[in-house]
Amino acid sequence: TFALPNSYQFGYPLLFSTRKIKYYSPMKTQEYHIICNHMRFFRPQVEKVMARGTFYFSILRNPVTLAESSFSYYKGSSVAFKRVESLEQFLSEPWKYYSARDRGNQYARNLMWFDFGFDHNANDT
Repeated sequence: TFALPNSYQFGYPLLFSTRKIKYYSPMKTQEYHIICNHMRFFRPQVEKVMARGTFYFSILRNPVTLAESSFSYYKGSSVAFKRVESLEQFLSEPWKYYSARDRGNQYARNLMWFDFGFDHNANDT
């Protein structure tokens, strides 16, 4: 069986929650074989609906093409991207334009790390 979202996505960019699964009810036992859609991984919630011993995998993107795609797609959502004319300008001085406090800036730093449920503002050392 497939776990599909109530709407377009599983509440992205929020962490995955079972409440976002179409027709899911915590009152009855439901087990899925595949969670099929874009989501921000949160293992404790995923484990509530997946069988014990489930194998987890994801598709990783090339960081360069992901940055190019994210800049184009999230230009209207990320304050950091709104402050520049081009990706090259952003990459030349990212800390000039990026602030962890600004809404939508998760798309401008460590996006794959973010999608795996980790803190995209964590130190990278």
